[in-house]
Amino acid sequence: MMDQMLPEYPEECRMGPDSRGITMVEYGYGDSPSQGYELNGLPMHSLKHEHFKLEDGPVNFMMNKEEERRRVRRERNKVAASKCRNKRKEHIKHLMKESEELENKNSNLQNEINTLQSEIKQLESMLDSHRCSMSCKVTN
Repeated sequence: MMDQMLPEYPEECRMGPDSRGITMVEYGYGDSPSQGYELNGLPMHSLKHEHFKLEDGPVNFMMNKEEERRRVRRERNKVAASKCRNKRKEHIKHLMKESEELENKNSNLQNEINTLQSEIKQLESMLDSHRCSMSCKVTN
């Protein structure tokens, strides 16, 4: 059943002395015009197939899966960080606006205090002058 799913490869690739049926020979520098490796007597470049890569396997699949999880996690983190920064900026804007409004309100209240204190002084002065005029009339 598994053989039905796999693409067809030369018999030399599927059969060999090791448990996987593959024999690999490494050539030294300049020993072979191929890429330096030979599998069961065939150069590596002749063994390549669009559905089969020697570097693909369970380890690489897991690495790719892990890389994909990391990529997705980084992307989610990037979006969350951006959202957090925007939320913080909006909060700072809100606080600045509230601070400005409170400063204006404070300034208006301070002006009102100054006006009322001035009015108190004026009324006290009027009261003092009235007392003086009343006391002068009483003494006469």
